[in-house]
Amino acid sequence: MTYPKEKQDVARKKYIGGLSLAATAKIIKVPYETLRAWKKKCLEAGDDWDRARSAILVSGNGIDEINKSLIEQISRNMLATIAEIENGKINPVLKVELLTSISDAYSKFARSFSRVNPEFNRLGVALEVIKLVIEVLKIEAPKLLPEFERYLDIVGAEVTKKYTK
Repeated sequence: MTYPKEKQDVARKKYIGGLSLAATAKIIKVPYETLRAWKKKCLEAGDDWDRARSAILVSGNGIDEINKSLIEQISRNMLATIAEIENGKINPVLKVELLTSISDAYSKFARSFSRVNPEFNRLGVALEVIKLVIEVLKIEAPKLLPEFERYLDIVGAEVTKKYTK
């Protein structure tokens, strides 16, 4: 089926604005494969929809807002999980293991994210140090783990204050 040029223009605008190809296809009532073909044909003609989409995304404060939102979401989820661990009737050694696991996940996120946002790297390094301390205590002084666990919230708050703007 042949569609008017205006339909392709609307598709391009919606995709560049942030909709997925699938969502765009549904909204403008065009088969997904047709939309893919339009996108490919435009690319061959020098109109890269993905590059235009990225330019829109990073223009102004776009990428900073996305980064901030991502960090906030991950931090909120981590804090909620930590609260559940702390409020649950869990063996102190298991609590520390669970907190170590969360710290490890956050450290991996921090490492990945710091490649895109170097400012975030300092916080990642601080969290790696906390993880290292926990690992050393597990081996060298496991009886100290429950006592150390009592101070993780305080340390976490201080790390956050010191290494975030």
